Amino acid sequence: MAQRYRFWQRRVLIFSILGYATFYLVRKNLGFAKPVMEHEIGLDDRAFGLFLTLNGVLYGISKFANGFLADRSNARVFMVSALIVSALLNVAFGFSTGLVVLGVIWMLNGWVQGMVFPHC
Repeated sequence: MAQRYRFWQRRVLIFSILGYATFYLVRKNLGFAKPVMEHEIGLDDRAFGLFLTLNGVLYGISKFANGFLADRSNARVFMVSALIVSALLNVAFGFSTGLVVLGVIWMLNGWVQGMVFPHC
């Protein structure tokens, strides 16, 4: 039993770190796109600040709220589902052009990003 525990201990740690890093990749990328978004759709500093603020607030609330849900769910399914939804939201973000739609998608992404915290 102890040998089996040691076998899985390192793998679980490594994949938890890789999973959380993947979420960071899709959560912290708005700053790279800002210069293009300013030029293409007229994103100003006020809207950008509002996006980032609301994203952070929803991310924090989601970490708290989803902690209760995560305790009662399958960690693998919950984490993978959140990553897939986050990836789909990022694709939708890339295809949308309206400022309000972009904001709503980014807020939803903040909520989904908070889903992974309880497992990692």
